[in-house]
Amino acid sequence: MIIEFSKDLKREKIYANGHELAQILGQKIHLPKDLSSLSKKLIGTIKNPVLVTDLYAMAKQLRSNVVRDTIFALYQSYPRITEYNKVSVWWDPLRHKNVWCPSIDTILFARALNKIIKKKRHFKSALEIGCGSGFLGKYIASTFASIKKMVFVDINPFAILCAKDNTKELHIKKEFFTSRWQNIKKNEKYDLIICNPPYLPRPYSVDKNPYEGISLMREIILSGKDHLNEGGSIVINYSSLCEKDAKKFIKQSGLKSRTLIKMRVPLKVLPVLNNKEWMKFLYEKTGLRKEPHQGYIYWQTLNIVELKNE
Repeated sequence: MIIEFSKDLKREKIYANGHELAQILGQKIHLPKDLSSLSKKLIGTIKNPVLVTDLYAMAKQLRSNVVRDTIFALYQSYPRITEYNKVSVWWDPLRHKNVWCPSIDTILFARALNKIIKKKRHFKSALEIGCGSGFLGKYIASTFASIKKMVFVDINPFAILCAKDNTKELHIKKEFFTSRWQNIKKNEKYDLIICNPPYLPRPYSVDKNPYEGISLMREIILSGKDHLNEGGSIVINYSSLCEKDAKKFIKQSGLKSRTLIKMRVPLKVLPVLNNKEWMKFLYEKTGLRKEPHQGYIYWQTLNIVELKNE
């Protein structure tokens, strides 16, 4: 399937392509060796989605049960292609194990980067920490005309594989590291560092897993400056559920901050929603409350900010 977002994020188009044209749509097709050469067929359009998989909006807006059920079937078909502003990545959970495909915060992050592009900042080198599918690094390399070097870092080797799979056509210098970001060259500096880190506070996260909770966010904000060239920027995402801590880290960093974009989205992370201890912590420490509307009970505001080294 192909998921395509409009540049303003107000439209999400869902297409069937490749083998899906036969297996789900029942069309007679000739399968070439390269399935990417097959045509695609628009199945449905979702207005004002708040998630990449906004099942409630689909159920409300798609009046035909055939269209709705076809889209639900497509979400179980792989590979999945996500596209925004003519940049796309593909993801297959069998090949890219434990890798998150682009979610609504990924697409929002890309939209936020458009505001930096408009400023015509002359960035030559960029680093993506926690690259996942590689979408944001690819987006930078594809849309920032001045970029000459793009570095992808992730602790999951399958994320690095996914990023490599999706950036083969980029004709710039690329480097890939299966590592914690602190292990990159200590004297290496960049014009742009981006990170879409975990942003939901969790009890004991530092003890159990330093890359849960907000500890990675804290590290990037407080020590990322050491890897920035003069005039360079860090672009990072944080949730309203950790806003107090994020603003404290930003103040301590000494970097000049500006908010690029905000978006209210549902809290739809099942390992969180199904964890009573975690939910109790969010209630007590972050002010999380039930806000039932648009088919979802819990909500948060995503904030994409630029931290500039002036």
